[in-house]
Amino acid sequence: VKKIIGLAGIAGLFLGVILAFARELSNNTFRTPDLLEDKIKVPVLGITQLVKKNKLSVTPEKQYLDNSRTPFAESINTIRTGLIFSNIDKPPQTILITSSTGAEGKSTLALNLAVAFSNIGKTLLLEVDLRKPSVAKNLQIKNTKGLTDILSNSVKKMDEVIVTKNDGRLNILCCGTIPQDPMELLSSNKFEKLLATLQAHYEY
Repeated sequence: VKKIIGLAGIAGLFLGVILAFARELSNNTFRTPDLLEDKIKVPVLGITQLVKKNKLSVTPEKQYLDNSRTPFAESINTIRTGLIFSNIDKPPQTILITSSTGAEGKSTLALNLAVAFSNIGKTLLLEVDLRKPSVAKNLQIKNTKGLTDILSNSVKKMDEVIVTKNDGRLNILCCGTIPQDPMELLSSNKFEKLLATLQAHYEY
């Protein structure tokens, strides 16, 4: 019995080592910013901690708004600094947050980064996720009108749909009424003109 247990233990250990090596070799994820930069030849602006939703804590989307001195907020500040210094002579004014698939943290990053930028200049958070908008829900904004209503002329004045946060320094223009064809709206000349108007009015 002792020999059988011993042999089984050695065999299990051997198979476990082989399995661990096989998993390591088949792993195609990026574990460090250096690996990512080396692969796609694009500089990494920063990384953030994983913030999970918890009934007892602030939601990930409102982390910076709640406390600007946490490690998570500092990581957002690092990304903001990286964006500004990406072109020191002409820092980017319009920043697009996107991802390869859903539920990767676009809204979380966009909301927190917008709050960070609002601390250094007049900032507008423009929600252009016209299929699954979440900004109004995350920030408990009751106004149901927004970007799509301006583009469809159902709202005439911008002031009617822009909401302010962070002591008035952050302005938010939510999606509004969900359209049937989001791509048609976002590729229209009207949206392009609206962006130009907003760029003239806001620093970020």
